Amino acid sequence: MRIDARSFGSEKLLQSKAIQNLFYETLAVEMSEQLYGKENIALSKTKVQIALRFPQDVEDNSLAYFPWHIDNVYPGSLKGFGLLVGIFLNDTLAPDSGNFTVFPGGHLVLEEHFRKPQYSNSLYRDKVGRINLPTVNIGNQHQILARAGDIVICHHQLPHRAAPNISPNIRMAVFFRVYHKHLPLDHPTDCYLRELAPVNLWSIGWKGMKTIERDDGVMIDIDVPSFCDCTEKSKPLDIEVITTNSVLSLQWIRGNKCSDTFEYWNSSVLFVVNLIQRSGIILEIGCANGFFLACLCQQMKRKSMQIIPYGIEYDSSVFKCKRLFPKLYEDGHFIQIDLSSFLTSIQNEAPAFPPYFDFICWNIWADFKLEMKLGKYWVTKLRTILVPD
Repeated sequence: MRIDARSFGSEKLLQSKAIQNLFYETLAVEMSEQLYGKENIALSKTKVQIALRFPQDVEDNSLAYFPWHIDNVYPGSLKGFGLLVGIFLNDTLAPDSGNFTVFPGGHLVLEEHFRKPQYSNSLYRDKVGRINLPTVNIGNQHQILARAGDIVICHHQLPHRAAPNISPNIRMAVFFRVYHKHLPLDHPTDCYLRELAPVNLWSIGWKGMKTIERDDGVMIDIDVPSFCDCTEKSKPLDIEVITTNSVLSLQWIRGNKCSDTFEYWNSSVLFVVNLIQRSGIILEIGCANGFFLACLCQQMKRKSMQIIPYGIEYDSSVFKCKRLFPKLYEDGHFIQIDLSSFLTSIQNEAPAFPPYFDFICWNIWADFKLEMKLGKYWVTKLRTILVPD
């Protein structure tokens, strides 16, 4: 976990009693319930972070600080958790010991910044994963001096970072993200309200608006956590409408980890459509929320051809495929798995998948070298599940 600065840890470890009890069997849960209301607490057992900060070498007594950030920034969205709860497992009683570092009042500075329409899109994660930060003065930092067992609860938009660690000890902490039951894990990017509302799809609530009118005339108060009528999410989506509407499709494009324009997105879909000259079964590697496949299927229908989609994705965005392909999702056409595990034992890992595909679509990062040894290995492996023609 030293390689990954976030140090989230394995799923088995994150869901263990030793880790989960740090929240459920301490004052952390009681304090969170006081803030949200006991009946409103929603906590994902996978949204846990084991945060280790290792000692570092310092040359010429110069300290290198990480930039500040706020959590859960994705392409085009801020996910809807409300409380960040940190529990410290060892003493950090001196500054620059990997301390949890906050910028008091910074969440209010950001709120004021994002209320301005010209800046409402100024915080997002770009194509290669970097968070683009707004150039605002968020004030002075405060390094928290914590003892083992101390708990910190903060607003999810409070700017924070880890201080350098020039102590001889690893700083050990566990962070939990606490959600409101009306704002589950896929909000706000996959909220039905936002599909209906012709406004900026992820900075809603930061533009000084008190209410918003949906297309059905309902006025929604956006100043309370329960602004979304989640019962609407059970309604089937009109894929034809979403894929052709630049406003409605934008949230799905962002949820597909693309930060480009609607026009660029369509050109990418058509690029693939023009390569396919017959009906068949397609596998997308890294399908995310499935929107690319949904657009592809719609375009192929216009060519009087049928594409049967399958998708794999290493992160939880694959669960959103259920809204676009409810029947196929239930039939096992979309699974959360990494490419290596998938190719090692396809039938065991994806029993609903066919042994061979007519087409495979893989949107490869620009710095992925297909000509290198590893790239050739993946292409060779993929050819074994591709029909000869």
